[in-house]
Amino acid sequence: MQNIVSSFVSGVVYAGQFVMLLVGDVDNLLSRIMNLVGVSPAGQVFIVVVFAVFLGVLGLAAVRGLVGWLVLIFMVLLALHRIVPSYSSGGSVVPSALQHAL
Repeated sequence: MQNIVSSFVSGVVYAGQFVMLLVGDVDNLLSRIMNLVGVSPAGQVFIVVVFAVFLGVLGLAAVRGLVGWLVLIFMVLLALHRIVPSYSSGGSVVPSALQHAL
């Protein structure tokens, strides 16, 4: 029984790390695109927050159910990664726009 619980917990931790790596890659991609366009770091934070709110509302209103909640959770994780980028350590990390804005 202990082995089953241990395997389940390690699976949940692995899935969480995978999701945060995915969120980190999306955040890094968005940061690079906004850096290439010339958006200031404070503007990047604003754009990500507006984007997160828009997709969250759209996901809950249009899709409803599980997919809407998954979009909302993904946007919260994207905002969390923007604030604390050390939660994901995959690939090359673009410095957080919030660190530059402060």
